[in-house]
Amino acid sequence: MTIILRPDLCVIGGGPGGIAAARAAAQLGAQVVLVEKHALTGTEHLRHAWQSEALKALATRLAAVRSGARVGGAESAARIDFKHLRRATEASVHRLMRQDSPERLTALNIRIIPAIGTFTSRARLEAGEFIIEAWRFLLATSTVPAPLAVPGAELVRPLTPDRIDDLATVPKKLVVMGTSHESLVLAQTFLRLGSQVTLLRSGAFLQSADPELAAALHHALREEGMAILENVTVRGIELPGPKLQAAGLKVLLGNGATIDASHFIHADRRVSAVEGLGLEAAHVFYAKAGVRRNADLRSSNPRIYAINDGLESVHSIASARREAEWVVQLLFGQSRPRPLQVAHVIGTDPEIAVIGLSEQAARAKHRKIRVFRAAFCDNLRAQTVATHPPHPDIAGKTPVGHVKIITDRRGYLLGAGVVGPQARELIGIFGLGLARRLKIDDLAVLAADVPTLMDVCRTAALASAPQTGKVKRRRIFSIWRSLR
Repeated sequence: MTIILRPDLCVIGGGPGGIAAARAAAQLGAQVVLVEKHALTGTEHLRHAWQSEALKALATRLAAVRSGARVGGAESAARIDFKHLRRATEASVHRLMRQDSPERLTALNIRIIPAIGTFTSRARLEAGEFIIEAWRFLLATSTVPAPLAVPGAELVRPLTPDRIDDLATVPKKLVVMGTSHESLVLAQTFLRLGSQVTLLRSGAFLQSADPELAAALHHALREEGMAILENVTVRGIELPGPKLQAAGLKVLLGNGATIDASHFIHADRRVSAVEGLGLEAAHVFYAKAGVRRNADLRSSNPRIYAINDGLESVHSIASARREAEWVVQLLFGQSRPRPLQVAHVIGTDPEIAVIGLSEQAARAKHRKIRVFRAAFCDNLRAQTVATHPPHPDIAGKTPVGHVKIITDRRGYLLGAGVVGPQARELIGIFGLGLARRLKIDDLAVLAADVPTLMDVCRTAALASAPQTGKVKRRRIFSIWRSLR
């Protein structure tokens, strides 16, 4: 028997963004239906991303231990129990994700339909025995890896976050193709665990990032021992033997050189998983990159909104949740939400975090801009937190990185970038400044009675004061006359 449902919101996709949207809408009093073809576990979408973060933290600690052992005259090899890592990760994730469990969602009056949803018209979705005619639909579709267009790549399984616990030992020789944020973090993690890591780039290193920020990370990775080959092409992958783990593989470069490896990571291009949703019947325009959206995340069909629901990294999970909550506030909130100020973070060491306009984008949009910088090298707090490279003897170590602030000619914030310790935390100061339309002078009031990393932001802000070489005189005579 066919059942017709007419909820306020129908969410298609039970990933982190879809669940966040359903929960937020239900808490605002909306009737919500969640359609997901796979069983909701409440933790699956965090397991692999959290496992990568846990392995990264462990690698940083082990690198510091090995560095201290070298100072003492002995060095111990890093031994990782990947099975134990998975068990510990699952325990942590289960504790954190209880709010996303099916039982919790059902308690919020969210109706879960475990079926494949397909649009049959502009305002109708069929899922199993249900026909859903919602006031608004939200597509929370995930992405899948695109095939690597290199001969021989189909014979080898790349190392991905979800395969970390399949490892028995740390990879001896690791080749990384491309420089996505996730692949860089994973590459540095295994570098610190003792792997030989070679990074291959068809262009420049992090060519889409601010060159000043990327240069600091480029130098840091080379200092740790990563081989970075830029402007190279990969013409094929060969398997010398029948067993990958035993014989390894060979990466053939366009210049005739070869690189031996035991594993490889592909910073693969990802495509949106929208096929089979009947988007043509719903009059929704889409491409390989996903559904085409406007600034309000609305598709070509005004009743259908879309977010990019990520499952592959902590970064994509956080972005999907923010987009989902913003759309719900737009649809069911009391007032229009402010535009999202999303910081983009590369979780390497040193970290890179940017928000707002880059210097290049600001120069293209504004006739005149101003750029201010301040380095971590003179900051006392930066010398006493985690430094690069990890070392127990922090005395005399020079912290890596700096803060960069871009403003218009009147001093209003346009964007900012941080490369250095705890960049992901510091960038929030500039996100607030952009949201509240603050001037750089407003950041000069940041202060604490102990040394903080925030002092670097304040130092950069103080540099905005005009240096005229003259002291402004008080109009004593005018004051005297006003007192008469």
